[in-house]
Amino acid sequence: MSKKCSQCDAPATLFYNQTNLCSIHYRVQQMRVCAKRWGKAIPSKEHLVELVAQIVAADMRCQVCGCQMNWLKREGHKTVVTLQHDRSGEFRLICFSCNVKHQFHDGDEFYAAPANSKRCPACKLTKDKGDFYLFASTGKSASTCKLCSRQKTLANYWTNREVRVQSMREYKKKRKAELAAANREYRATHKAERAAYMRAFRAKRRAEQCA
Repeated sequence: MSKKCSQCDAPATLFYNQTNLCSIHYRVQQMRVCAKRWGKAIPSKEHLVELVAQIVAADMRCQVCGCQMNWLKREGHKTVVTLQHDRSGEFRLICFSCNVKHQFHDGDEFYAAPANSKRCPACKLTKDKGDFYLFASTGKSASTCKLCSRQKTLANYWTNREVRVQSMREYKKKRKAELAAANREYRATHKAERAAYMRAFRAKRRAEQCA
């Protein structure tokens, strides 16, 4: 005979703190424990149960991004139901991904941010996702915007310029023959492209000089 949750008649899926619990009541208890651990306000069980009923009625959809949420991390870490402490003092249950994004915004303005936007933690501005570089390997956007990323890269270059220049000199010296061979191969296989590029470049220079 399968064991039942000590809080309801649903089948128990986890044994936590010497108690059999279903996925929902396990998550409710976890949220209260985590709130206490991080020194945040702890909602009552009754309040959490009311919030749970609301998201269950909404087909387990996150009220912010609309993703399908789940109760256990093993079912999806980014979409697991989490307790959000709004800076207004209210509680709400949203997905883990939206919970993380909320902390980078001032107040609760995260909820009013455009759908295709992201906040840069460096300049503290909410920008379109097109203003962030994408990682080719994962397809995910960088945490900082393009402008801040370029400024950081430039500042790092001038701070370590001598080291970078010396490193490049040593690299070219060690691979001089290999780089020369690669250049010869490129020029031989891209004659038409190089010729077209040079024609366009010269035409542009003549136009600038005549202007």
